[in-house]
Amino acid sequence: MTRLALPRPVLLLAIVVGAGALLFGTALIVTDPSPPPAVTDQPEATAQYTEPALSQAAALNAQDAVILPLGVDLQSVVDQHPPGTTFVIAAGVHRMQSITPRDGDIFIGEPGAVLNGARLLTEFTPIAGYWVISGQEQEILPGGRCQAEFSRCSRAEQLFVDGLPLRHVDSLDQLAPGTWHFDYDGDRIYMADDPAGRMVETSVTQNAFYGGARDITIRDLVIEKYASRAQHGAIEPDGGANWSIDTVQVRLNHGAGIRLSDGMRVINSAILSNGQIGLSGVGDNVLIEDTEIAYNNTAGFESTWEAGGAKFIRTEGLIARNNYVHHNDGPGLWTDIDNINTLYENNVVIYNQRIGIYHEISHDAVIRGNQVKFNGLNYDNWLWGSQILIATSSHVEVYNNVVVVSADIGNGIGIVNQDRGAGERGVWRSDNNHVHQNVIVYTGAHGTSGAATDFNHDVFWAQSNNRFSANTYYVMDAAFAHWRWNDRELTWEAMQAEGQEVNGRLIAGQMPPDALTIPGWRAGE
Repeated sequence: MTRLALPRPVLLLAIVVGAGALLFGTALIVTDPSPPPAVTDQPEATAQYTEPALSQAAALNAQDAVILPLGVDLQSVVDQHPPGTTFVIAAGVHRMQSITPRDGDIFIGEPGAVLNGARLLTEFTPIAGYWVISGQEQEILPGGRCQAEFSRCSRAEQLFVDGLPLRHVDSLDQLAPGTWHFDYDGDRIYMADDPAGRMVETSVTQNAFYGGARDITIRDLVIEKYASRAQHGAIEPDGGANWSIDTVQVRLNHGAGIRLSDGMRVINSAILSNGQIGLSGVGDNVLIEDTEIAYNNTAGFESTWEAGGAKFIRTEGLIARNNYVHHNDGPGLWTDIDNINTLYENNVVIYNQRIGIYHEISHDAVIRGNQVKFNGLNYDNWLWGSQILIATSSHVEVYNNVVVVSADIGNGIGIVNQDRGAGERGVWRSDNNHVHQNVIVYTGAHGTSGAATDFNHDVFWAQSNNRFSANTYYVMDAAFAHWRWNDRELTWEAMQAEGQEVNGRLIAGQMPPDALTIPGWRAGE
């Protein structure tokens, strides 16, 4: 059927402060205080939009589109049409729908189109001071490693009250306001908060989009509250390639928001408040661009296992460019295990609990033009907690970045070398890395930049060919030891005596303009 050009949603972006910010669990969940448009009469349609027109190219794609209306099994409609069909997902909340596309399929959401993996719960009974609902037979294979106080992070099922996730506890005696308990043996959900007059949902469906099809486009949608398992995504190409995720908000899913694959493009999107991590997975020629990745790891996974903003594994040709990566409970951008030919360019990476940009047991990379500030808020022993860290990786060039370290925690730009064994491309080690022409700002007496090793010391210091040169450092006091080399913390003069930063600059007692300013950002601008 012929369709008119459809309005395009503008993403709801998380902000740090303001009337709509709510602190919940380990993350800041951000809501917008303005009311949503009345796209349907369903109270669960919570996404908020303005309505600019689609581009001409997008309108052409929708000319003979098939409508996916509310209230039907979307997969059954998709199955009735050939590969390469364009589908328009109607405005409103489509609950517990999972789509397995075919090669070349295109999915475009109308303004207010939401795929929601959760079931509404309405028949609670008060029992012994709790609110209980029976008949909950959903139970997905658990997985993952949890922080001590979030011992049920491994369970994919979540409970939401008025759109916010509650913390899942092990037993009834741990129940308190803001928590819930799933009795899997008895198929019952318990909560301490009175559900009267509130919207209560529990996640049931694992994936919004899943399967091995190629050349898939998903655009202009909200995808939320799916019970994705740890290390799996609400969007998950299972061996498929060349998926394009464009202007999509992926939020409040349990595991990863998006699982990666070869040729995946994630652009102009927002990956917010997912339980484990924003994006994760394996794939060559992946592009992540103009996308917000924020407030992820709300379920309390252990970030040294895998949690936070984004983790890329065994990629070749990864490009992460112009993204806004902030307030994740874990690293911001993390390449781990045999990544090669990586480009991190022009990203804003701020206020992440662990390392800002982290290239670990991997190979050739360029890290340039990024603003990396106030990361490493959770742990900064040794050179951990650096704004940018090369960890047992080789042939990495780090230049033209602006790095700012908090006054009392975090580090600058670091190289660490450890005995990590070997991968598909040979022994992992930190050698032939060059850190140059960056601006590194220390706002207090804390923090260091440089290199460190806990393995094969003599060979590392004599033969690794790691270099720091032509960087500019702003410090509060020139006497502070903000550098590390040859197993020692060093002053500026001692660092230069080691043959490093012989053409670098030290500026004491002042900050550069806008050093403490948080850059503004919005997808697509």
